[in-house]
Amino acid sequence: VLGAFRFHWDGAVHSVGASFGVAGLAADDPQGLLTLSRADSACRTAKQQGRGRIEVGVEPGNHVTLPRNDAYWSERMVGSLDEQSAIAEFDEIASLGGNPTRRWKLRPRIRDLDGRLVEFDTFGPGAERHGTVHLLDAWALRAALGLLGRSAAGLRVRIHLAVSASSLAHADFMRTCVECLRTHPAAAHQIAFEIPDAAAESQMAIVLGFAEAARAAGAEVFLTGFGIGSALGTLRTMPIDGIELDAELANKLATSDVERAIVRGIRGIASSLNLITIARSCDTSATAEQLREEGIDYAQGDAFRRRQAGNEVLRGLHPVGPGRT
Repeated sequence: VLGAFRFHWDGAVHSVGASFGVAGLAADDPQGLLTLSRADSACRTAKQQGRGRIEVGVEPGNHVTLPRNDAYWSERMVGSLDEQSAIAEFDEIASLGGNPTRRWKLRPRIRDLDGRLVEFDTFGPGAERHGTVHLLDAWALRAALGLLGRSAAGLRVRIHLAVSASSLAHADFMRTCVECLRTHPAAAHQIAFEIPDAAAESQMAIVLGFAEAARAAGAEVFLTGFGIGSALGTLRTMPIDGIELDAELANKLATSDVERAIVRGIRGIASSLNLITIARSCDTSATAEQLREEGIDYAQGDAFRRRQAGNEVLRGLHPVGPGRT
């Protein structure tokens, strides 16, 4: 019936197409979450295989491989957030100079339909491409504030949250951030947002507004990916608290005098502006020592990787006192 339907619009004749995904209700799924996931996956498969198709959702125990493309991962991420099956884990951002404030980077993981946990590097590009990553960034903020609000009052800790450039341009995400930070004023002072350096240049007005609002609520703001191609003038005009060096600088620090000079120069400018410096991809103790010699404040990478669950990151922390954070 749908295939035979025609309608006229703007001087042309148009047809209607549809794809369907169906799944049977299962006795082991009283809330219907798995059934909805199966139906959603079946509908997605039908759309990817062409018009006018009907696909039946796969029951547990049947092994049918669905295409794990960007569209799949975007929808699976949204599904995992809706099902409340996503989890937040944390990687240490280690102090290189005895700074008393502990810093942790939130690492979101979602659950695939088979129940296994999936890293951001797998599903993140699809969420970026299909415009759903702002939902993940908002979820991460709520997860961090929820953790801090329960047991971290007065502790020297900052939870770092990566914010996508596309999230910054999304009105819903901006409203969510402002509302969450206002609702959790104490925990807001223990949040650090990480914004891509490229976004600060291409979306300066948007990033400026976000940075001002976040800092007014007590959160810190960092520019990430800062390196050879970055505009140094951004450090003077953008209201930020620190920078994260481009991963390439740490990777080549041991073998390139040029990279070492660049790190030294960026560190000098950052110090004069009282900005905190963080190095990425610090994968060996030798690189960590070189970064320490250059005066970099913090580093993250395989040399310090300690993936922790939420409550574990708050153990052994000390109350905030005088001094730089």
